[in-house]
Amino acid sequence: MIKQLWRNKVIKGNVNALIGNVIQAGFGLLLFLFLVRHLTPYQFGQWVIFITVATLMDMLRLGLTGTAVIRLISTSDNEERPSAIGASYQLSLLSTLMVSALFLLSYALFNAIQPQVEYLFILLLYPLLSFTNLPFHQANVVAQGFMDFKRSTVLKTINSTTNLLVMVVYIYLSSQIIIDRLIILYILTNALTSSIAVFNGWDGLSYLRKGTAKMRKQIMQFGKYATAGYIGSNLLKSADTFILTLAPLLGPEAVAIYSIPLKFVEFVEIPLRSFSSAAFPHLSEAIKQGSKGFIQKLSSYTVFTTVMLLPIVIVLLLFPQFFIQIIAGPEYLSFLNTQVSILYIVCVYILILPSDRYTGVALFAMNQPKQNFYKISAMLIANIMMDLVAVFIFQSIVYVAFATLIFTVIGVFIGWYYISQSISINYKIQHLNFIALIRKTADGNSA
Repeated sequence: MIKQLWRNKVIKGNVNALIGNVIQAGFGLLLFLFLVRHLTPYQFGQWVIFITVATLMDMLRLGLTGTAVIRLISTSDNEERPSAIGASYQLSLLSTLMVSALFLLSYALFNAIQPQVEYLFILLLYPLLSFTNLPFHQANVVAQGFMDFKRSTVLKTINSTTNLLVMVVYIYLSSQIIIDRLIILYILTNALTSSIAVFNGWDGLSYLRKGTAKMRKQIMQFGKYATAGYIGSNLLKSADTFILTLAPLLGPEAVAIYSIPLKFVEFVEIPLRSFSSAAFPHLSEAIKQGSKGFIQKLSSYTVFTTVMLLPIVIVLLLFPQFFIQIIAGPEYLSFLNTQVSILYIVCVYILILPSDRYTGVALFAMNQPKQNFYKISAMLIANIMMDLVAVFIFQSIVYVAFATLIFTVIGVFIGWYYISQSISINYKIQHLNFIALIRKTADGNSA
């Protein structure tokens, strides 16, 4: 089974995508550890706010144009692909211009009224970053659409290593660290990566004039729901923290206690994010071959990823206290039992997470972004309602974790419901195929 998936570039694409994300996450962690030790708390807070804003804006840009273009590239013929890439570039430039203009106008307004506003520099520097990293992000989108994850890994490696090296050199050579200069250096390293992408023609700039009004409309039609979906997904992650903060009897201490077991979900999401990014173009291509092949490939991804995560879950279940203490430290010993209870729930959540993630990817691949938005909206409503009950009635952070598990199960059922509405599925046959697929995957792993 594993050899067959590799020959079909399923696992191979996953591995290449995983390598790129692991490299990016690894160097990002090193940069984080370095900066937190060499910047003052005030400076580090400025840095985190800037990166958070930049990440949010890039996420919105990906939702608006990136997801639709990845699907179009992977499903279109050679004649339509240049138009899709060109239209994506045009929309990305337009959205970047609009956001930059909004930021600069806001900067001029706040600077005139209240020049002492915190983090005012973000409004001035982000527009510069948004243009310098545009070719870099376009190149990643094009590479993913063509399933060329090696190219994406090269770009991420160049970007991550240069960011770290430039920051280290600047901080060690400077007698006084100025956060504005640090951010400008970060912008320049992104400009270097973008220059490499443009020089090699990886970003698709040469197709800029080939974008048509019809293609732009098609991308926008898909992108408006994709953007809403990305925002909803981020709200799903932040709703627990926000509601815990509002609770007078729990508050910030509860947020700290709750966030430690949830760190293990972040570790798991590194390979899961890589696998799902590799799955999207493959599933977009498979949908053209009929429902049977599509469901088989979707099941292959879901089962393979779940089996890959199973050893991690087993280890966490066997040694929960040990791993929590590694993350938390001795100051959280009095909350250890509560955190262990949360970790048990997290382990079940980790095993369900691939099913939820791949149903969302499948709906995008089937050109059903509206249904995915409905799915995420239902999950978000369920999450908020259950969190409010857990926090304000039961005053339990363990119940908050349980709510996360429940709304994810709801998401899986809604996702499969929408998939079944779009394509014909014989559930009895699919159930038998699913069992056989698990056995084949297990045999492949043992071999």
